[in-house]
Amino acid sequence: MTTPTPSRDLIDSAPDLEAPRYGLLSVAQLPAEAPGHWQLAGVTYDSDHCADVGSVDGPCPDITPPAPVTQNATVVFTPVAVTPPALDVTVTYSSTPDVPATLPVTLHTSSASDGGGPETFTVTIASDQSSKATVTVTVAGVSHDIAPDAQETWSDLEAGTQTVTLASAAGTVTPESDDITVGGSVQDIVADIQPPTTAHTLTAASPAASQSAIGITVGGERKALQPGQQVTWPGQAAGAVTATYDSSRGTVTPRTSQVTLPLGSPADRAVTIQPDDTYTIAAASPAASEFPVAFASTPEGITGTRQPGQDAPAATGLAAGTYAIRITGPTGATGDPVDLVLPGAAVTLAATRDVPGPPRPEDSSHFKPKAEGLDIVEGFDPFTVYHRFECNPVGMGDDVHATARRRLQLAEWRQVEARHWAQLVAAHDAGDAIDLGVADPGIDFKEAVGTLEFGARYYGTFNGLPTLHVPMWTQPYFSDASLIEDDDHDGIMRTKLGSRIAFYTGYDGSTQVPAGTFLAFATGPVRAFRSDVFSNESFDPPTNTRTVVAERTWALDHDCLLAVIRMSVIGLG
Repeated sequence: MTTPTPSRDLIDSAPDLEAPRYGLLSVAQLPAEAPGHWQLAGVTYDSDHCADVGSVDGPCPDITPPAPVTQNATVVFTPVAVTPPALDVTVTYSSTPDVPATLPVTLHTSSASDGGGPETFTVTIASDQSSKATVTVTVAGVSHDIAPDAQETWSDLEAGTQTVTLASAAGTVTPESDDITVGGSVQDIVADIQPPTTAHTLTAASPAASQSAIGITVGGERKALQPGQQVTWPGQAAGAVTATYDSSRGTVTPRTSQVTLPLGSPADRAVTIQPDDTYTIAAASPAASEFPVAFASTPEGITGTRQPGQDAPAATGLAAGTYAIRITGPTGATGDPVDLVLPGAAVTLAATRDVPGPPRPEDSSHFKPKAEGLDIVEGFDPFTVYHRFECNPVGMGDDVHATARRRLQLAEWRQVEARHWAQLVAAHDAGDAIDLGVADPGIDFKEAVGTLEFGARYYGTFNGLPTLHVPMWTQPYFSDASLIEDDDHDGIMRTKLGSRIAFYTGYDGSTQVPAGTFLAFATGPVRAFRSDVFSNESFDPPTNTRTVVAERTWALDHDCLLAVIRMSVIGLG
């Protein structure tokens, strides 16, 4: 059972509340509230408070021609080793006998009566001068060796037919025999001698699918074998023959293989070539380089142009070795060549060139150095302040949204001051503030105020009255020292010089080290951009709770000034 909630009519109204005076929002310029729900991405504008001026000696100062400016650029060449895939080669060996040419032999036979017993004859067999070998001729059981252009005689042969048998140490004689007529006319015997086969032709063939040419050495003779072609070595003796492999593309495995002659059938040998590492060269020019660099190498292979900040391959597939890289452009660029050794470490090619100095108005004695440019002010990041209001819906009426908005408006200044103070401290920590004496243990109170107002006007380009930012607990010290006043009765505290001063309740004390000291900031005029206040509502049935959240988005900025000093109240009563 829930506890009854009293009627809204029974709750007394709170006393009127007056917001604190002299805080940040008292000095900030507050443009009209922007309608709707929005988030600022920051505020950017051009400020007249940030203009600068200069001065020169005399009415018409001379102009010194600008000196040349030396620009620098570098290109870093980094080698990356690349191991190519192995290449497969197949070699098919076959052999054929080396058949020597036949040796012709021509024999001339003649016979005549020799006057013996019953009529007998003498047979003369002469070898023609064009005969190419000695033959052994056998007639009637008697054999004689007849060399070319020689002859032999057989006596006491009976008339009739005699068989002549032929043989030769030079090979096989065809025909091995022939018949002659004893007592007849001159008769020729024509024969061929086939020498024995003692040598072979070795053939190596590579199918078209092989991935590389290869060198093969047999018997001291090297031949290049291309895919889809064949080579031969004639005159190879029978027996084991060793083939040695080589390749300009890498290491061959195996280095040798053997074939035995004669080969009864074709024999395959598989060979693998592992190419040597090649190199890809990445050429990078740092973004800090001031001009593009063109380059080339000797031997050729590395060439290109690199813009500042560009990184891209300059060469691929380079073999090991030394490459001298030199500058080829632009015109006027110089630098010593560098040797890139592959394999090896990265090298840097340094280039310089002289370019004309900043442009100046020629022939004008009224030229004044530039003292002002567009000065853009960029505000701090936006933030949103909210108030969460919860109540039991019984008897609360319909004004809970108004209640949430009212409470937000009464309290939001504290969060705005806290966030802005944190933004000032963060900018100081980031080195974006003019340091007028932060490391000092604490400058004399009055001197610090004077230094802060002086520094705000002297350093940088700010030209207006600064706004000072200090913790609220320091206000009595400013009043006791008669440093501030509200003479205009407009709710804004000012120094004697008219600088606005904001006393922060949102100060978190983080900069109050050492004790008795604090950071004081000076900025240009502060503007606080804000959306209108909007609210959203939700209801939670289990707890019977009605929740309304009111919120507003803020973004604060100031002109082109941020200075900081450490002040001290030590010893002040």
